Amino acid sequence: YVIVATPYKLSFDYLKVCAEVEAASDEALAMHPSLPLFSIGHSAGSLLHLLSDCLLRPPQRAGAVLVCYNNRPAEGAIPLGAVAPVAKTLNDEGPLQDAIRDALARTRKLAEDATIEVAASGAAPRSFGSEFLTIAAEGFEVVEQVPDLFVDVAEGAKEFFPSVEQNKELFASSYPPSSPVLLLGFQGDFFDDTEILAPILKSAGIDVTSPQKLKGSHVTPLTQDPLISTPLDSFDPLLPLRRTVRNRVIEPMWRMRGEILPFLRKHT
Repeated sequence: YVIVATPYKLSFDYLKVCAEVEAASDEALAMHPSLPLFSIGHSAGSLLHLLSDCLLRPPQRAGAVLVCYNNRPAEGAIPLGAVAPVAKTLNDEGPLQDAIRDALARTRKLAEDATIEVAASGAAPRSFGSEFLTIAAEGFEVVEQVPDLFVDVAEGAKEFFPSVEQNKELFASSYPPSSPVLLLGFQGDFFDDTEILAPILKSAGIDVTSPQKLKGSHVTPLTQDPLISTPLDSFDPLLPLRRTVRNRVIEPMWRMRGEILPFLRKHT
């Protein structure tokens, strides 16, 4: 398999995000024209794949894996009543707003520099630079997007586009019937809307596979391997314990893998 992981910026306009994702991934996908294409997304990523499959892509995907599908009104996802006044204040021009924005930027830069400095020091494990540093950089990128969302709210954004109801109608009428779907959810996920999506797709004649929910929560698919190898592992008396903890932490990921790989093989 070739995995094309495409980052995206958060926005109230889902279609704008979808278009940006498609443009960013086109070049990578063009490098592998003979391979079957599967859409795999988590949470809002699942929603974006569905929208793109309905509106932007030719019906050539071999299938879709949608994990922890989530689509709710803005008021249910963001406390707009509390955020809007703050967003408007921060979006205004003035010395106070400039100072706040400057403080936020400097704080992010200090955290980023400190992380890089630790990775470059001899005190950190060798894998710190290749593993943790990458994860931290992704986290900094997400934080950097928050001010853009504040601008949207300050300018009057109150609802995602398309809305939840518009999406339901779109999926029922326009999702490619030849593209099977695997829906995965977790028992402790209070943000999962898979049970709403499944009957919509099934009623449209889509081949939907929806196994029993796995153990875990909405953030389980984001689990990182907690065992960072070091040159001193062979001398570490706690290594067996660390490995036991690791196996328990990543067990849900192996179960999820056990659902995804058979689906990919079946439809390849």
